[in-house]
Amino acid sequence: MSRHGRSAHAAHLCFVAGLSGHLGAGLGAPPKPSGLPKIGIVSAIGDKFYASKIGLLAFGSDFKEMAIASWGIDEMMTVRLRAALSQRFDVRPVTYKRAAFAAFPDRSGFIAQNFRPELVREVSPQGLDAYLVVLKAERSYGGSRQLIQGIGSAEGNTDVDPIMYVHTYYNIFLVDGRDFQIKSQVGSQIPRPFNPFVREAQSSPSRQVDASLWPKSLDAAANPRLKAVVVELIGQSLPPTLQKLQLP
Repeated sequence: MSRHGRSAHAAHLCFVAGLSGHLGAGLGAPPKPSGLPKIGIVSAIGDKFYASKIGLLAFGSDFKEMAIASWGIDEMMTVRLRAALSQRFDVRPVTYKRAAFAAFPDRSGFIAQNFRPELVREVSPQGLDAYLVVLKAERSYGGSRQLIQGIGSAEGNTDVDPIMYVHTYYNIFLVDGRDFQIKSQVGSQIPRPFNPFVREAQSSPSRQVDASLWPKSLDAAANPRLKAVVVELIGQSLPPTLQKLQLP
């Protein structure tokens, strides 16, 4: 090989080596530790839609639940929370048994068994600094003792001008990843101007809608208009709700 050929070959090898090192640093090298607190997100609110008709006291009431997992609400919630937290936390993917977190409080005893943070011990991986857990909430209807739940709709059980609301009630818990204690919690909300002369039938996040949205076919998952209202209510409520949560 001539001197010119050897020089060109050596230059080519240097270029390839430099390119390989550059690509290795960008693709093959392990990510550098961020130094941010590590957090995992558990969301368990999107498996069912709860449709309630509210009668006088407990009489004339009706309650149905419908599967809506195909809407992907929990996946959407996780994506939105990851985007909101990524500047302050190293958000790690986690796996968990959704059904265990999706259950409502046990009211069979004298005291309701609400969220038990020990459930987070079953989330994988363990050892993160914290876990953000999003669960269904229950709230009273119009100041009554009747409860409406999670993602759903509520309608006064009357044939005269029925009024229907769609609601997205959830709680967010911040659980310490070492001692599994709840460090902060907050309920979903959309701030509204206070009006002492108006009594809301339902607390926020909720919206009065046309009664035609009532899922008469018992297949809420096939109702894109209903899904659109739910997604919009979550989008409006998540930022102010997260702002109320006390994050480290």
